[in-house]
Amino acid sequence: MGLFAKPRLPKTNAETLENQSLVLLIDDEDANLRVMQATLQDHYQVLLAHDGQQALEIVKNLQSPEKLACIISDQRMPGLTGVEFFQQSQHLAPHSIRIIVTGFSDLDAIINSINRAEVFKFISKPFEAHDFFATVEQAIELFNLKLQQHIYYQDLENQIKQRTQELEQKKIELEHAQKSLTELTITDPLTQMRNRRFLLQRLDADITITLRRHEEWMRRGCPGTLLDVDLVFFYVDLDHFKQFNLQYGPAAGDSVLSQMHERLQEVFRESDYLVRWGDEQFLIVARATNRSEAGVVAERIRHAVASRHFQFDENRHAPLTCSIGFAAYPFANHAPRAIAWPQVVDLAEQAMLMAKEAGRNAWQGLYATEQTEVANILQFVVRDCCTAMQMGQIQIVKSMHTSDR
Repeated sequence: MGLFAKPRLPKTNAETLENQSLVLLIDDEDANLRVMQATLQDHYQVLLAHDGQQALEIVKNLQSPEKLACIISDQRMPGLTGVEFFQQSQHLAPHSIRIIVTGFSDLDAIINSINRAEVFKFISKPFEAHDFFATVEQAIELFNLKLQQHIYYQDLENQIKQRTQELEQKKIELEHAQKSLTELTITDPLTQMRNRRFLLQRLDADITITLRRHEEWMRRGCPGTLLDVDLVFFYVDLDHFKQFNLQYGPAAGDSVLSQMHERLQEVFRESDYLVRWGDEQFLIVARATNRSEAGVVAERIRHAVASRHFQFDENRHAPLTCSIGFAAYPFANHAPRAIAWPQVVDLAEQAMLMAKEAGRNAWQGLYATEQTEVANILQFVVRDCCTAMQMGQIQIVKSMHTSDR
């Protein structure tokens, strides 16, 4: 069937664009293809196919099928119909504008085309060249709008993706900065040991676990010593450190304090808390340990400090010793909640002072007994430790090694 009711449009002298829109024409009648091609070729790049299968191969072989702006297909052709071709090619050129051309007035076919193949226009033969060209022109405009919209959304998605990645990176950096800041607030800047703030933040959880285990042990009426659930506080003080600073200078003293961290790490586990408690005082909390082994650990501390000199300059080094006191939490198994952990620290400090009075380079530890009256035990120990021991209120253990330093 002929396409045009009147002669086709005359050629225009429009300047050929570098990137002309691409149009695919499909018709089993060669004459129809030539007429449509002649109408469009001055304005668009035109590809020709004589049936739906050939058109599929053309679309598959396009280097950039997404640039195929418009597909104009006859409906009734051998093999694939226009609608069937559009259905099969939809995934290959999803943005192309589809136009059906037919010489038969078939309402069902029109509905089928629109519903199944997303057809833009349905053109009945014959039609005027102006109308045909105007329809194609509208289709190209619509394609360009859709393409611009697609590019815009792609660009927007890329921006969102990039922004999301940037935000994720900022989040990681912020978390890292917050972690670093938190580390700064709980770390002693000189020795890189933990500080009091760290212990105040962490110890409550350990106290809760320790008390629960002790009370469970008591409910069961288990005999003997409860193993590996105590918190043992070791109070360590460097002997004659002020005189050392006066003799060698503050820089040498700072070097010694930093080396103390290394030597304490040799004795304790990574899970234990190593805290710089004061100028030359250190508090170590041995977690989930056995209080009966505290004396062995205290001797290791003493030996780690006294066994080798501290190097504080390339050619200068000096010996130092320390005094150690310790006490366990709960202090009294028969009344585990009666004495809070800060009081246990005070008891460990008192034991350290007793070690200093005994000659330094030594350790002493305080244990509760079944007779311990927990209400005033700290004041009792501070006021008269010997009497407290004679009355059976406390048990004192001490190192055999002392020196005259």
